[in-house]
Amino acid sequence: MRLLRIEEAAEQLGVHPSTLRRQIARGEFPHVRPSPGSVRVRQTDVESLIRFGRVMVTPEPVRVDA
Repeated sequence: MRLLRIEEAAEQLGVHPSTLRRQIARGEFPHVRPSPGSVRVRQTDVESLIRFGRVMVTPEPVRVDA
């Protein structure tokens, strides 16, 4: 999984970094906080938004004990 800085993701999406930051702050775009004060965006989420016009949420695998 490749993580992008806000500036990299915004460039790929064709928006200003502050626009993407606002969307993240409002909970409108998924993000990862690898450390305090650091925000990253998954490359797959950016690609999904470009391809499908929305972020495709993939559920976490569920472990089933037999």
